[in-house]
Amino acid sequence: MEKRKNETSKKSNKRMYATYLAGKELLQVTIQYNKQLPNAEVIVCAHNKTGKTKNLESFVFTSESPESEKLFELTEVKGRIVSIAIKNPSEAKF
Repeated sequence: MEKRKNETSKKSNKRMYATYLAGKELLQVTIQYNKQLPNAEVIVCAHNKTGKTKNLESFVFTSESPESEKLFELTEVKGRIVSIAIKNPSEAKF
């Protein structure tokens, strides 16, 4: 089942998204990016029931990045909460 969420991050903003407990071992997250707005940083973490956090992925979009979107394939996340933080010195749509 695919769930989509479209939002826009404003300049000098940080957005945080979190899942419910993941029901599967594999989770795919796609972040779309407007190339004209540089330096958006994406950080993906997994949190277990005892509160321990593990950084799974990170990526920084730049004006030179060839990607207009980034796919993260997260494994071994069943039973964990996954958070996605987007730190944004400029405005970007995701």
